[in-house]
Amino acid sequence: MDARKILADLQKADIKSILKKAGGDVTKYLSAELTKVMRKTPKFATAPQIGKLYIASYSAKYALTLEYWDKTPLFMPISYSEKGNIIGINFHYLPPKVRQSLLVQLMKYASNKKLDDTTKLRLSYTMLTAASKLKVVQPTIHSYIPGRFKSKIVEIPANLWSTAMILPTQNFVGASAQTVYNDSMKTKGK
Repeated sequence: MDARKILADLQKADIKSILKKAGGDVTKYLSAELTKVMRKTPKFATAPQIGKLYIASYSAKYALTLEYWDKTPLFMPISYSEKGNIIGINFHYLPPKVRQSLLVQLMKYASNKKLDDTTKLRLSYTMLTAASKLKVVQPTIHSYIPGRFKSKIVEIPANLWSTAMILPTQNFVGASAQTVYNDSMKTKGK
């Protein structure tokens, strides 16, 4: 089955059946499901691979001068700088529905349709910033210094990427999530 179709189907999922399963709290239910899977076989990364999805605890080097920053980035590396910093998409800078929409668009760059350990997105900074349909990605691109991660970097399995997009795992310092979303949606494509 086409990975984009799976993600699109999840977006259109029967909300009543999900609510019934979730006992009314979809976010709590999906978060619990993701946590169960991640606890069974957590996969840690010392050198995150380009095109895979990760989450970790992070401490920004310039925290005192940044307007705001995310302490738990949900990020997908797209390149490494000459200094070894990770340049990546932090999906948390977008509202959950926009995150999912962006992921659906990015799935056309998937290495395969399996949504397994071999799946990754073939992305580059140049490709992302040049693609007119992907202007929403611009405010999400951030640089991460590997030594500033305060926890192990956890790889999110490809079959859980869509679920990870809608979970409230962001932890912004200096602004509310809504403020960050508003700023990102205003600055996209500038």
